[in-house]
Amino acid sequence: QARGVPVDHRADIYSFGLIVHDMFAGRRRLSTSESALAEMMGRMQQPPPPVRTLVPEVPEDLDRIVSRCLHPDPEQRYAKTADLVAELNALDADGHVVRVKPPVMHWRTASAALLVLLIAVVAAVAWMWQQRPPQGRTAAAARDPVSVLIADFDNRAGDPVFDGSLEQALAIAMEGASFITALPHRDAMRAAAQIKPDARLNQEMAQLVSRREGVKVVLAGTVEQQGAGYRITVKAIDALPAREIASASRTASSKAEVLDSIAKVATELRGALGDKDIKSSTIAAEETFTASSLDAVREYSLAQDLASAGKDEDAVVHYRKATEIDANFGRAYSGWALSAFSLGRQDEARTLWNRALSLMNRMTDREKYRTLGLYYVAVAGDYEKAVENYSMLVKLYPADGVGHSNLAVAEFLSLNFAKAVQEGQYAASIYPKNAKFRNNLALYAMYAGDFDRGATEARAVLEQSPGYVKAFLPLAAAAVAADKLPDARAAYSNMARTGVRGASLANMGLSDLALYEGRADEAAATLTKGIADDRRERNVAGLTAKYIALAETQLLAGRNKDVRATVPLALKESRAESVMVASASLLARAGAVDEARKLSAELADRVPNQSHAYAAVIDGEIGLAQGKFVQAIEGFRRALKLADLWLARFGLGVAETQAGLFAQAEPDLEQCLKRRGEATAVFLDDQPTFRELPPVYYWLGRAQEGLQMKSAADHYRRYLAIRGGATLDPLLEDARKRTTP
Repeated sequence: QARGVPVDHRADIYSFGLIVHDMFAGRRRLSTSESALAEMMGRMQQPPPPVRTLVPEVPEDLDRIVSRCLHPDPEQRYAKTADLVAELNALDADGHVVRVKPPVMHWRTASAALLVLLIAVVAAVAWMWQQRPPQGRTAAAARDPVSVLIADFDNRAGDPVFDGSLEQALAIAMEGASFITALPHRDAMRAAAQIKPDARLNQEMAQLVSRREGVKVVLAGTVEQQGAGYRITVKAIDALPAREIASASRTASSKAEVLDSIAKVATELRGALGDKDIKSSTIAAEETFTASSLDAVREYSLAQDLASAGKDEDAVVHYRKATEIDANFGRAYSGWALSAFSLGRQDEARTLWNRALSLMNRMTDREKYRTLGLYYVAVAGDYEKAVENYSMLVKLYPADGVGHSNLAVAEFLSLNFAKAVQEGQYAASIYPKNAKFRNNLALYAMYAGDFDRGATEARAVLEQSPGYVKAFLPLAAAAVAADKLPDARAAYSNMARTGVRGASLANMGLSDLALYEGRADEAAATLTKGIADDRRERNVAGLTAKYIALAETQLLAGRNKDVRATVPLALKESRAESVMVASASLLARAGAVDEARKLSAELADRVPNQSHAYAAVIDGEIGLAQGKFVQAIEGFRRALKLADLWLARFGLGVAETQAGLFAQAEPDLEQCLKRRGEATAVFLDDQPTFRELPPVYYWLGRAQEGLQMKSAADHYRRYLAIRGGATLDPLLEDARKRTTP
C-alpha cells in the first residue's frame, strides 16, 4: 500500500504480523530510525528485527511465524490465511510446536476464532512483560514539565519562505515529547511587545521573554545556504542562567527537505532535554507539515499572527493562500474557519471546519485534540465535549500548559468553576510568570466567589504587567464584596489609565457600580460618554454591554419607548447570547413581548444546550413581565435542567416568591447569594454586572418573610444599605415599609 501498488489478503497477514510483533516488543523497531516515515521505508527493504532479538523470552517457533508474516516480499509470506492458521494450531500454550498433530479446523472458523484468541493471549503476555522494566534499567519516573520558547530563526539564507515557517514546524516536532510544551508564538510576541514595541523575537528578546514568562528553555535556530542545500542549526539555551544546554544541526540537500531536517533536529534536542520515550522520538509520517508545504506553513504563520492581532479579514487571505499551496493543510482550514466564525460568516466557517476535521489524520495526536477542542468551544458550543476532549489531551500530554489552560476555559464555560480554578492553577504552574494564565486564574477564582484569592492573583499579575487590563476586575469585585466601593472605583480608575480598551471596560465598571447603588442618572451619563467612545473605536463588546445598561436606566425611569429604541441598537451590533437574553428581558418588561419571543425562538434554533437554556430563561422573563408566574416558573425550571445558570436560578426564586411558593424560593435565592461570584458578570464575559446582586437580598427577604423567618429583616436592611440612596428603584419603598415596625 505504501508503494502505491495493488494489494491482496497478504497485506492483512503482514498487518497481523506487525501487530503481534509490537505486542511483544513494544515499538522498539522505531528506535533505529529518524522518523516514522524512514522506518516505514526501511521495512519495504528489510523486515523488522526478529522478536527474539528484542525479547529473548519469545519462543523460537512463534518468532518464526511472526517473521514470515513480516517478509517484505508478499510471495514469501503465507499464501493463504488457512496456512497461517494451521501454523498457529500447531503451537501449544507455551508457543512451541506440538509434536502430536492437532485436530483439523475449518480455516474460516479458525480465522474468526483462533486469530482473535491468539491476539488476546499475546496481548496479555505482552502486557505482563511490558510491566517489567527492561533488564539493567529502572522504570522511568514521571517527567517534570519543560516549557520552551522558540525564537524567530536567523534567516541567513535570505529566503523569505523560511520566515515564520520553521518556528511552527519546530514547535510541532518538539511537542512530540509529552513533557515538553511550547509557548504559543502569539503569546511570546505579545510579551515581547510589552518589553519593547515592534520588537522581533530574536534570541536576545526570546531570552528576556522567557525570564518574564517563566519559560525554562529557549530554542534559537539559524538557517543558512550550504552549496545547493541548507544548513539548519538549533541551540537549546537554559533561560536562567543563560547557558547552552545542547545544539543540533542537519543539512538539507534542497528546500524540500528542510522540514524533515527540522524534525531530525527536534528529535536530537528532545533527547538532550530528557526524552527517553521511543514513541515520542518519531513524528507521524502523515504530519501536516510535509516536505511540499514549506510555503504553505509560512502563509499559515502569517495568518496566525494576524488573527491573534484581531485582523481576521487579513488573516483569511493568508489562510486561503496556505490551502491553495497545500490543499490538505488541516491546520490552515481550522484557522480559517475560526476567523470566518469571528467575522460572523457562519456557513463559511461550518464548511471549513468540516474540511479541517476530515484532514485530522494528517495531524499529530496533540494537534488533533487541540483542533477538536477549539471547534467544540468556539463553534459548536459543546462545552461538555470540550472538557472530555481536553481532559484526554492533558492526560496524554500532562505538561501541555495551553492544554490545561484550554481545559480550564472549557470547565469554566461548563459552569464548573472549582475545576476551572484547579486547571488554571496547573497551567499557571507550568508558565508561572505568564500574565494571561495567571489572570485567568484570578478571574476563575472571582467567578467561584473566592474574591480574596482572585485579588491576590490579580495583584501578582499587575506587579509583572502593570497595564494588564482585566487584572483590575478581580480587584474591583473583591472591593465590592467587602463593601469597599471607593476601592472598587479606584480599581476602575486605574484600569482606565491603561489605554482605550481599559477605558471602555472601566466605563462599564463605573456605570455598573452606579447602578449597583441605584444611581441611575449618574450611570446613564457615564454610559452615554462610553457609547460614543466605543462607537469611535468599534468596540462591539463594550458597545453592546453599554447599550443594554443604558436601556436598564431607561426602564427604571419608566421610559419604555426609549428602551424599545435602544435595545435594537445592541442587537444590530451583535447576536451573542448575552446581548439577546438581556435584550429580551428588557423588551418584555417594556411591553414588547412579541419581540422578546422572537429572540427566544432564535436561540432555541441554535444547537448548543446553553442556547436552549437561555431561550427558556427568556420564556421565564416573559412570564414574570406578564405576571404569569406559573409560566415563569416553568421556563426557569426548564432552563435549569439544561444549564445551572445564575440568571435562571434568580428568576426562578423571584417567580416562586411572587407565586407564594416561599419554601421553594428561599433555597434558590440563598444559592444565588452563595454563588455571588457569578453575579460579577452573569454572562461570564467579563462585562461587570454586580448590579444584579442587590435585588437578591430584597427577594430573599420576601421569601423568608413568607416563611416567618426572623432573618428576613436582615436581608431587607442589607438591601437598603446598598440601595438606600437610589433615585429610581421600584423595590426601595416596599423594602422600607417592610422594615418599619
